[in-house]
Amino acid sequence: MKIRVELEVPDVIAKGLTSGTLERVGGVIRYSDNKRIVAWLREGSNMSRSTSSSLQLLPSLLRAAGMNARTVAVVAGAVTIAGPMLDVAITTYTIYRLSMRIKELQQEIADIYDRLEKLFAKGNAAALNTALVLAESFLNTEDFDQRQGMLAGVIKGLVQAQQLLLLDIN
Repeated sequence: MKIRVELEVPDVIAKGLTSGTLERVGGVIRYSDNKRIVAWLREGSNMSRSTSSSLQLLPSLLRAAGMNARTVAVVAGAVTIAGPMLDVAITTYTIYRLSMRIKELQQEIADIYDRLEKLFAKGNAAALNTALVLAESFLNTEDFDQRQGMLAGVIKGLVQAQQLLLLDIN
């Protein structure tokens, strides 16, 4: 199996290769005399990093979309004149779509925060109710030994409820 790879060759390196001062071994460019490495070439294509990339890409996209050759020629001719404007339009649209998605995600995060806040509020209310029920049981119990056994739990529950209320207030 063969794989064809296109390499991007900057003008300076192309001149060195042409003059013989540089040589290429795979994607490595080195000096011909001392074999010191000068650069590594990047994989690319005739469309990458070229100022006319959108001019070459658009006809391919139009053909892929099923447009006939005449339509492709008309659109490509118009784009040749307004190529830079197409790049700006595509970039602007991409930024717009990204900003809309960010707004959607911000709303989703706000909704999640509200739900979590409600859940914590319910948990805090449940802890407070539990502490108050335990304290009421403590006060209604007449047996001294039972009260003594309940006291630590009542104090702990009321302190926890107090801390939760103080967090809510803050």
